[in-house]
Amino acid sequence: MMYTFSTIAQAQEFLALDVQRSLQADILELGYASLILTGGRSIQHFLPSLSEIDLAWNKVHVSLTDERLVDTKSPDSNEGMIQRYFMIRPGPSQAKFLSPRVDS
Repeated sequence: MMYTFSTIAQAQEFLALDVQRSLQADILELGYASLILTGGRSIQHFLPSLSEIDLAWNKVHVSLTDERLVDTKSPDSNEGMIQRYFMIRPGPSQAKFLSPRVDS
């Protein structure tokens, strides 16, 4: 199915609602949901829309598909970007973040 949107904001809202439906279905069926986000700069523009969805965020586990081997304070860190642009927001701050990093 193909969708067309007049603005990027409309596309982001549509996608956020689609993610919301999927996460809510998992919460109802499993008691929790997993949200695995990509890194990179493009997703930064989607995260505000996603963070505003009505959801039992305390039942959501958030992680990343990949991470760069840089300090999380680096602007190149995917984990740092998710922390700065998403996990600090009221809803997502209640979710559990699962870092893909392995400390040695």
